Amino acid sequence: MAEGFIYRAVDAIRNAGIDEREHSVLESVFAIYRDLHVNGDPENDFVLHQRLIRCIAVIGAPVSADVLVRVPQIRDYFETLGE
Repeated sequence: MAEGFIYRAVDAIRNAGIDEREHSVLESVFAIYRDLHVNGDPENDFVLHQRLIRCIAVIGAPVSADVLVRVPQIRDYFETLGE
């Protein structure tokens, strides 16, 4: 699996322009990550991880889980899991 991922990522980078290389690598990683996605599973929930990463990036400093669960996008996401 890892070797196939590497070959696909290299092909994507090789075929992308200089400005698109970073995006190609990220998309290759996210494609694999999406296949492992399990909605509501803290270790494998792709959507939750993306939201958390965005919040941490905006905050720009280490924060506790108590702070993150109060962020509206995170709170809304957890509320949709119960539906």
